[in-house]
Amino acid sequence: MAEKDELTLIITELSRRVSDVERRVRSLEQVNERIEGLISSLEEKTNRLNSNFKLSIESLSTRIEGLKDEMKKMQKSLDETRKELQRKVGKEEIKEMQMYIELLNPITSKFVTKDELKKELEIFKEKLK
Repeated sequence: MAEKDELTLIITELSRRVSDVERRVRSLEQVNERIEGLISSLEEKTNRLNSNFKLSIESLSTRIEGLKDEMKKMQKSLDETRKELQRKVGKEEIKEMQMYIELLNPITSKFVTKDELKKELEIFKEKLK
């Protein structure tokens, strides 16, 4: 009978150990499932972030291209304005034109009318005779 009691104790101890191992395995399986869930969630978030990042990069690239086009247009406009300014009359040329206008101004200059010229020519002819 001692053998039966000893055998019963061994079986009981083995049963207890098996139950303890099963409990630990279930606990580890639950931890493993939670970890897998977290990993899956992180993968989804990473995929969403990557997708958003790609969209942001594409949007920025489009905006940069638009800005490049605008800068090209502005540069072209500046070049045209610069050329137009070079074709315009400068201050020196304006002063020179003003001087010629003043020289030819009938109010300030002394021009001879036809009648005055005829009269002077007749006087000159008489002097020559």
